[in-house]
Amino acid sequence: MSSDLYYLYPRLPQHIAQQTAEILITRTTADLTGTWGTTHEAATFAPTGGNRITVEQLKLLRAAVFTVAQRYGYPNSSDKNSARDFDIDCAIVLHETMRLHPSEASHNEVWSFLGCVLMPDVVRWRFDDSTDPVRFVGRERGMRRHTFGRLWWRAYLAHNPKWKEPYVLLHRLNEDDLVQVTERSSIAVRPALFRSFCVSFAMAATTFAALPRRDLMREASKRMYRLLSLTAVEALSEQELRVLTDDVFAKTAEALISTAETHP
Repeated sequence: MSSDLYYLYPRLPQHIAQQTAEILITRTTADLTGTWGTTHEAATFAPTGGNRITVEQLKLLRAAVFTVAQRYGYPNSSDKNSARDFDIDCAIVLHETMRLHPSEASHNEVWSFLGCVLMPDVVRWRFDDSTDPVRFVGRERGMRRHTFGRLWWRAYLAHNPKWKEPYVLLHRLNEDDLVQVTERSSIAVRPALFRSFCVSFAMAATTFAALPRRDLMREASKRMYRLLSLTAVEALSEQELRVLTDDVFAKTAEALISTAETHP
């Protein structure tokens, strides 16, 4: 995709975002309803890399996300199941609507603008019991705890247009699984490896259902990290990657079972 098909987003400086978020976390969803905006006097744009998103396009993005939030109960508090369903649907909407290049998505200020200016009410609704500004403010490229950044990155990494269900991994992995794998930077920076690793994990979690999912993911991630120093995974085909990641999980499961039998 050429650069003119990507959007550049407003970037809200870190110190202003932090100050704004510290106020927002003291408000309720009802307080923030109607307080959103599409511009901020301190916001800037990157000079190159795409076309600046317009005010009208920002409104359309907000409307798309807001529709998903309403589907899952906005402005009323959401339960655990509806929160997960919102995350999945919102991730897909963000990925399909934002036309965002990974290099632009890597800037924390982009996510700060979305959280603090464009959709603060949705952030407050999704995490109505949180007192952590990180839900509004971009940190770590937005990948981990930001309300919208973490969802866009998950959809970007999990998406495979060749599959019948391009976002199936978002449904197959639970929240803890997704947090664990996106926090493994050596895996998360490689979309093809990320997808293969997650597919193999989903299969292994079913085959070895008696093993704790968290242990299986953690130990396999360590094994994969060691292999990355010896293997040029970028040179592998999709099929070769699956052979590799399937083997990683098979050996990890074997080791965990052996340990459990030795130390019951």
